[in-house]
Amino acid sequence: HLYDYRKGKAPDAQALKRATRHIGASRIALLDNHQVRFSDPGTRIDLGGIAKGYAIDRGIALLKAAGVEHAWLSLGGDSYVLGDHRGRPWEVGIQHPRNREKVAMRLPITDLAMSTSGDYQRYFIRDGRRIHHILSPQTGKSIDGLASVTVLADNSLDADALSPSVFVL
Repeated sequence: HLYDYRKGKAPDAQALKRATRHIGASRIALLDNHQVRFSDPGTRIDLGGIAKGYAIDRGIALLKAAGVEHAWLSLGGDSYVLGDHRGRPWEVGIQHPRNREKVAMRLPITDLAMSTSGDYQRYFIRDGRRIHHILSPQTGKSIDGLASVTVLADNSLDADALSPSVFVL
């Protein structure tokens, strides 16, 4: 929440240091009544990291319930392919992280979820460094060294949660 990618604004070192003190699953308690309690009032949750995956899984469940056997449901960098495409696997392209007009790789998949996390959707350049939305929980700064990670999984919720996690790792 401290970054504004549209305006090219990043927090200073002191703000990041203060904010990283509030990061960690140990500060979150899931209660029996499906409520969440924070042991640290500065801790926040952003469900954007799994919302698209959840929505795709719900959409696929509705399609299956309606008798649909072959479909491709996609929301941004997250997809699920149901069944095959006219007797062959679906061919899903992964966007090239440095050229929107190109495909970096094509994957033949059937009945599988796919999620791509990259440094090229929400970012700005400052002093020659790409400041993007996939952040290190230790520093609060953008992860360097990777441009894109794609995860394949049996369901979209898992793929959506794992792709930024793998990017950070």
